[in-house]
Amino acid sequence: MGEMESLVCKARSIRRFDASKPVDKEMLLTLVNLAHLAPNGNNAQVLRYHVTTDVHECGRIFEKLGWAARLKDWKGPEEAERPTGYIVILAPSPIAPIRLIDAGIAAQTMQLGACELGLGSCMLKSFPASIMEDLVLQDDGLEAILVMAFGYPDEEIILEQSSSPTDVAYWRDEQDIHHVPKLPLADVLV
Repeated sequence: MGEMESLVCKARSIRRFDASKPVDKEMLLTLVNLAHLAPNGNNAQVLRYHVTTDVHECGRIFEKLGWAARLKDWKGPEEAERPTGYIVILAPSPIAPIRLIDAGIAAQTMQLGACELGLGSCMLKSFPASIMEDLVLQDDGLEAILVMAFGYPDEEIILEQSSSPTDVAYWRDEQDIHHVPKLPLADVLV
């Protein structure tokens, strides 16, 4: 499990990217391929993916997203730190509960794949329903479940052991290093 554990620990939620290095759309299509090959409820394969690296569409999507709710004094990435690609995970509306699980599996699969490709990613659920107006879709009747932001990482993240079950809020230190407390394994076993 050494390689897998290392990949999981490395594939963190990246919120600051190097916007001067655009993501190749083919890399994002590779990630969608991984996601659609992953297990899903009833093998229904109803999730759909909107992929964009278009600067204007990325800008419209970015404006609708909420970033890092626990960092109260941070409004999100500056222009030079913004993602250069997005994958929106969609499902037929109304969304069946199992599709939320499918979306989580797909998102985690893409996040691990992105990390292997040298990309950073962030799963975002904080967006209004009106985000659909900003997507150029060839299929209607779909609803956005998650937005995944992609780019080349431009921040350092440190995993550290939590001191208590209530000490799980991520934070940034004076050097702007992002700290992510994790509970010990014994604390999550019941």
